[in-house]
Amino acid sequence: MKYNIAIVEDEKAARAALEEQIAEFAKRNKNAEFEVTHYPNAVDFLSKPFDKFDLIFLDIEMPLMDGLNLAHKIRERDDDVSIVFVTNMKQYVIRGYEVDADDFILKPVTYEDFSMKLERVIKKILNKKDIVKFKINDDGVIK
Repeated sequence: MKYNIAIVEDEKAARAALEEQIAEFAKRNKNAEFEVTHYPNAVDFLSKPFDKFDLIFLDIEMPLMDGLNLAHKIRERDDDVSIVFVTNMKQYVIRGYEVDADDFILKPVTYEDFSMKLERVIKKILNKKDIVKFKINDDGVIK
């Protein structure tokens, strides 16, 4: 299955490390394919449509707007997308519950930690896709 991932990270080295981890995961899991788009900051991310993403990796400490504020803005428009914070600041973990974050990855990112967490998030994404969503309008018609 193909997954669309966004990485919102201002540090090039951290962004590259995440991309390497994703590539390694894809190599080891042949049934998973990833399309990765990266953004250097939250403002750039918000300026583009982001409804195509299954998963968003967010750095917490970024210029212009931090990852927690960005996550709140994402949740205003999309309460289904999976969010994983990537940070070196353990104290932010508790605040991630405010935006229903799926997980946290501490920098520097190790493959063992990353792969375990990505596998868990992928299972959540698959479960969400299996749920049939519908609406019933005022006339009782299912949409």
